[in-house]
Amino acid sequence: MAAGVYTTGAVKVGAISSTYVGSGIAQNDSDDLTVSGAIITASAGYYAEAASKSVASMTLPATTSTSATSGATKKATIDRNTAVRYINIPVGYNATAAYYQISAIADGTAGTPSATKGTVSNNSVSITPTVTNTTGYITGGTKTGTAVTVSASELVSGNKAIVSNGTGIDVTNYATVSVNIPSDINNQNKTVTPTESSQQVSADDGYSGLGMVTVEAIDSDYVGSGIARRSSTNLTVSGATVTAPAGYYSEAASKSVATMTLPTSASSSATSGATNKATIGRSTSAQYINIPTGYNSAAAYYTISATPNGSVTAPSAISGSTATVSTGTNTLTLTKTVSVTPNVTTAGYISSGTAGNSSVSLTASVAIDPTPTASGATITVPAGYYTEQTTKSVASGSATGPSSLSGSSATLTTGTNTITLTKTGITTTPTVSAGYVSAATASTATVALTASVTTKAAALITPGTSVQTIAAGTYLTGTQRIAGDANLIEENIKSGVSIFGVTGTYTGAAISIQSKTITPTTEYQEITPDSGYDYLSKVNVRAIPYTQELNSAGGYTVIIG
Repeated sequence: MAAGVYTTGAVKVGAISSTYVGSGIAQNDSDDLTVSGAIITASAGYYAEAASKSVASMTLPATTSTSATSGATKKATIDRNTAVRYINIPVGYNATAAYYQISAIADGTAGTPSATKGTVSNNSVSITPTVTNTTGYITGGTKTGTAVTVSASELVSGNKAIVSNGTGIDVTNYATVSVNIPSDINNQNKTVTPTESSQQVSADDGYSGLGMVTVEAIDSDYVGSGIARRSSTNLTVSGATVTAPAGYYSEAASKSVATMTLPTSASSSATSGATNKATIGRSTSAQYINIPTGYNSAAAYYTISATPNGSVTAPSAISGSTATVSTGTNTLTLTKTVSVTPNVTTAGYISSGTAGNSSVSLTASVAIDPTPTASGATITVPAGYYTEQTTKSVASGSATGPSSLSGSSATLTTGTNTITLTKTGITTTPTVSAGYVSAATASTATVALTASVTTKAAALITPGTSVQTIAAGTYLTGTQRIAGDANLIEENIKSGVSIFGVTGTYTGAAISIQSKTITPTTEYQEITPDSGYDYLSKVNVRAIPYTQELNSAGGYTVIIG
């Protein structure tokens, strides 16, 4: 009440709401929760709504890598084993990158809320909030939009003139109130402290009324008794998410999510109900499973394929027993090439060692000073060992060039890795006299030999529904490759159907469908099927409750929710 104005009746000072929070108390939301490793801290202040924050999540790799994460801790070396082995990844937060040595939902964007102020009607105004989000995964939290301000001048107008004493005078919706004050008055000024209870302030005896009532300011650090007091004990953990319930936190509060302890060795069985992230096949080089830092929300394991043991037996055959003899200057050499055939009886891992062996006796004989023979122009020197130089002569003779040469066409035959051009029936008639003929060139005759062959360039042959043939006798000028497909496995082929010798086992997967009913709120909601369901068949959204009541100002009070 302004100075110079008095009332003969009491002045009513409204109670402070039990849910009032002073302007000096920090107004916090999910953005004020901070993450450090596995710990989420809620800073001191007032949270009008529950606030949540998740620690960093990890994404387990679906394949192995050829190198370990730089700086990561090696948890175990997994040796070969004749049984399937598993690396079980527990649920929890992994604080340190680790590794074992042995392609998501698109991100969405939470829009910034905005509000539109409507037209003033019956001394009230409607505020319409809106927010637009982009499709995708949006993390939890609260977005603060642009404030909409409604000034008092927009809701009130005019002057209320009070010309007589009285109580309960309605001054609702008036911008100003004028009071007719007599000159012979004795006013009392009073100061009151606001509380959570309503106070009736009246002039003391001997005063005409109240001149001025001063209501002291509410402490900026005041928090109403209706506001729940919170601390670290009120924070709750669910998986990777820590939730701070609404209320007043006089100091920062923290809560850690569960941490995981990675195993230091492989196991002979997988964790029940866990997801197989990848099957690691045998390899001749070291393989690594890199485990990133972050929270793992579901138990998982890696399957390490077993490498069976192989075996090798002693050679089963050594071919040949007779040796050959060759001579050189002042030497006689006994030579035998032995072919050894070992038996690999079982494919797999072979340890070092020596298999049994077989032996062979080598024998050879040699003649001493055999006698050379002559037949026409040919001298035959028998094999053997000669203790001294031996000579043999042939008769002298002469030769002239061929007198005739017939034929021009040849035939073509093919064999392993060869093509042979052959001509038979070529007739030559040289003139030859018996005896030794010295080196010379006789006249010659020539003939052109011709033949044709079908050729085929390099090609990639893709299997189809019918047989594809390369005709016999075709000369391949390039490599012929037959296409293969890594997807040609039994799991990808319908059960009972055989494709290129692979019989299918796929029978189809069962699908579990769920329907849900939700209640609309002022928060963004993402509706997903519960665990054990594949997708939603429908989502029912309940109607928003709406009621309106006639208020004392002559307008309507609308209640939504």
